Amino acid sequence: MRKVMVALLSAIVVGILLVPNGVSAGTTKIVVQDRTGDLGPKIDWETGDIVLWWPDTTSLTKVGYFDILSFSLSYKAKTYTFGMEVAADLPKEGSPLPTGFKALEWLMWIDPEPWNMKYNNILSLYSIKLVYYELEYFAFIQDYATGEVLASLPFTIDGSKLQVEFTASSIGNLESFWFMPCTVVRWSIAGYWDLDSTDPGAAPGQVWWDIPWPPQ
Repeated sequence: MRKVMVALLSAIVVGILLVPNGVSAGTTKIVVQDRTGDLGPKIDWETGDIVLWWPDTTSLTKVGYFDILSFSLSYKAKTYTFGMEVAADLPKEGSPLPTGFKALEWLMWIDPEPWNMKYNNILSLYSIKLVYYELEYFAFIQDYATGEVLASLPFTIDGSKLQVEFTASSIGNLESFWFMPCTVVRWSIAGYWDLDSTDPGAAPGQVWWDIPWPPQ
């Protein structure tokens, strides 16, 4: 299964800022808020609503850095910046992962149209990823269909916030696309679980979990 997303309806903050105050001229930006406590294994594919979630006692929930508080995408001077804030600081480089965790991922998919496992199970075009593996961080752009890593990407981590930059040319200078954020834990190279993504109805023009770019 490509994406599995679930959530605990504890504190819901759903909102959107389009080109907020302080963003310089020539920058297009969208910031989307995400509810807390929404990690888990099962959703309603038709509505996008949560039907089952991980309890607070699991290691997945306790670490905090899988729980998205907000995410953003901005564009300026032919460069995109994907940002995310999570509920706890990301692991410091060199720190071992909890038992059973093989790798961690904070990412966004770039899609040609909105994805839904049941109703529109299309392939993504690209994945933009920040990965913590073997005590190090790596960021890269990946061809979704082939899995090929196309290029390493510059990134920054500041406590619970992260940013990854990629150029317009690296995604074929697409004039428009759909994007979807996610946090992922890997038990092995092949075994993984998608944990948190877009809340239903969080952004203007959103279809299922995908958000249109440019923002509406």
